[in-house]
Amino acid sequence: DAFLRRGRSSDGKMGEDARNALSVFLHHTGTENTRLAVILATNVPSVLDRAVLDRIDEAFEFPRPAYEQRVQLLRLFVDTYLRSMPKNKGKGIEMDPAL
Repeated sequence: DAFLRRGRSSDGKMGEDARNALSVFLHHTGTENTRLAVILATNVPSVLDRAVLDRIDEAFEFPRPAYEQRVQLLRLFVDTYLRSMPKNKGKGIEMDPAL
């Protein structure tokens, strides 16, 4: 959502590069195209530019996971990417063995 935010005016809220990227996006998504699908994801939908919102056909909200689900996700991440990460795949992250 970084370049799809409100603020195309020259009030300094959006840099020139971001403004240009938004303009190109809006130009190329102005008509229907059966060969293209754009999937947007944001934690803050209220900051999206109105022209971007007008191009969204369907929107889905995924609620924040419950505490127990967040703990499960964190454990899954730690087990998958920290504890069992092969030594030859990058530097990795040092972890306290007590965790």
